[in-house]
Amino acid sequence: MFSGVLLALALLPSPREFVPAAGHVREPSVSVTRDASLPPEGYSLEVTQSGVRIAAADDAGVFYARQTLEQLSGPQGVRCCRVRDWPEYPYRGVMIDDGRHFFGKAHILKTLEWMAKYKLNKFHWHLCEDQGWRIQIDGYPNLTTIGATRPRSPLPGRYTRAYDNRRYGPFFYTKDDIREVVARAEELHIEIIPDLEMPGHARSVIASYPELGCPTSPLDERTAWTDWGICDDVFCLGNEQVYRFWCDVIDEVCELFPSSRINMCGDECTTRNWSKCPKCRAKAEELGLEHISHLQGWMTNRIVAYLRSKGRYYMGYADGMGHGSSLGTGDVVAIAGSQTGGAEAAARGYKVVMAPVEYAYWDFNQGLAGDPYVYASWWSGSNPLGQVYSFQPRLGLSAGAAKNVIGGLAFNWSEYTATPAELEWKMWPRAIAFAQALWNPPSGYSYAERFLPALSGHLERLRAAGVNCATWAPESPRACTGGMSADNQVMKVAE
Repeated sequence: MFSGVLLALALLPSPREFVPAAGHVREPSVSVTRDASLPPEGYSLEVTQSGVRIAAADDAGVFYARQTLEQLSGPQGVRCCRVRDWPEYPYRGVMIDDGRHFFGKAHILKTLEWMAKYKLNKFHWHLCEDQGWRIQIDGYPNLTTIGATRPRSPLPGRYTRAYDNRRYGPFFYTKDDIREVVARAEELHIEIIPDLEMPGHARSVIASYPELGCPTSPLDERTAWTDWGICDDVFCLGNEQVYRFWCDVIDEVCELFPSSRINMCGDECTTRNWSKCPKCRAKAEELGLEHISHLQGWMTNRIVAYLRSKGRYYMGYADGMGHGSSLGTGDVVAIAGSQTGGAEAAARGYKVVMAPVEYAYWDFNQGLAGDPYVYASWWSGSNPLGQVYSFQPRLGLSAGAAKNVIGGLAFNWSEYTATPAELEWKMWPRAIAFAQALWNPPSGYSYAERFLPALSGHLERLRAAGVNCATWAPESPRACTGGMSADNQVMKVAE
């Protein structure tokens, strides 16, 4: 529950319609009805002395009404009011990269709980990378022995070859872990989208099963990769075993995740090894491809077809589909670079989830003085809270393209995020600003005058629950002042 006089009115994300009334009610009875006139996930909420009435379009709307009701609760009871609310975008997502660093089931469950409180409804679980494979696959046990371990890691903030020389792993989620997380997510009305990687970011798999790599490019050591960046160890697309491997993995993944989409990523795949590989060159010639890189589009099409045979849709990054790939209207492209790229994909008719770097990369620093988690000046991207708050997924798009943008996705990449506490610091409160931008875009009110004062109570709430929320020193000294101390002091609202 919130505490303090400001908190009863500090609803975040701020609703579309809020009409306060006099008084509070303690332990009210709650009645629920359905209202088909409301949009999906929408609800109306009325709190009076006689009780609470919720009307909603669907189960998710009822759930979100209850999240708002919780925020309205304080020491005096529940504030009397009327609320009518629904989301602008159906896709309101956050990704956690468990491949580079592993955060564990308890932290994932905690993150889901707080996502739900702020009406974020898609969780991308990034489960494999060059540096580690994190999901149990019964048909390929080496993935969670060899592939889930690396003998060393780069030192924090280093892009040079300097290492800690400590074994990392084996770290992975068992199938029971995943079933528990998925079950809780369903209760929270969060869809979990598993993030896999092909044909690049494959080093942990090739270390586990070397026959899946190009025969002319043997590994220097049979371990997951011990560097950050882009690795040349990619799947050999001239080898039919690679396709069988991914069909087998997809079968097991589909048993665990009920999501309609599987994100195969597809980005940052180098072609150096394919150019040297007789199997890849022979396959490209057999298919009549103009360039060796076009193998990626051919393989993407095969994976798309297999996913559809399983009743699922392909999801990937805009730069990762490959030349000649043919994604249909049910497939979604998650843009991991620029709003311009997202606009181009939307104009071509794809359903698009926007994730531009300048708003959605939360491994970038927050612009905080004395931030304990800024390691390297070269990693110079900056995503301050106010910038995240200003995110507009449809900015500058034509009406035709705008209708294809279904929401946004924020990334917690983990090369330079090593612990759950550090991940929380980088995620909160930026996730609240992101939720506001996607639920009810803040076009009619001020960041400094309204959002920051409202945020104060939410920071208090997060910290009281043990979330290592960043101490925010906002751009406007009029709104509030703050600083970073050992005990993560709370933001103080100016008089």
